[in-house]
Amino acid sequence: MIKVRKAALFGDHAPMTAAVFHLMRTAEIGVRAVARCLGIPDPLKPAGRNWGSILAAVKAEMARRNGVNPPAWSLPDDRQFFDEAHTSLVVGTKPMTPVIVPLIEIASSLRSSQ
Repeated sequence: MIKVRKAALFGDHAPMTAAVFHLMRTAEIGVRAVARCLGIPDPLKPAGRNWGSILAAVKAEMARRNGVNPPAWSLPDDRQFFDEAHTSLVVGTKPMTPVIVPLIEIASSLRSSQ
């Protein structure tokens, strides 16, 4: 009976792990897209291939564009857009932040109601 309970517990959590994995992969696409829109090349060195490094490069490029007179944005709304995108990605890429936890709770409640 204990093995059945353990198997049920594992089976119950495995789809959640897969869901979080796919959500994080989606966030990774967002990080790369924002960096590329700002003309930041993909990192060549393995040490730079992480979200923290890429988001730091995004923040530095935003500061560079804001630091010139006039600001070096292509469109008037670009500054606000990239600021909001950067903030969302920074919050969304920290492990188990309030962005991920509610998704897990929602998915769990949906699964238990089936």
